[in-house]
Amino acid sequence: MGGRTHFTVLVYLNGGDRDPKDLQVRGGETVFWKDHDGKRPALAFPPTRGVCLFHGHGDECMTHEGAGVEEGVKYVLRTDVVYELEK
Repeated sequence: MGGRTHFTVLVYLNGGDRDPKDLQVRGGETVFWKDHDGKRPALAFPPTRGVCLFHGHGDECMTHEGAGVEEGVKYVLRTDVVYELEK
């Protein structure tokens, strides 16, 4: 299979107010930064069960990271969207 990853897909499997106590998580936000130095956050997505985060990959994506989990365990499903552009 040829091609390259163009997008990343994250599906949060737990988090949010509706989760039972044993699945709750504190921290673990996916943070996108305005600059590559990681000092000025642009957006932050807290783990919330059922939410899907779809974003560009590589040069098409803002610098980002998963913040540290302060309490509990963060579960996510991650996959890539891979394709080759026709020439």
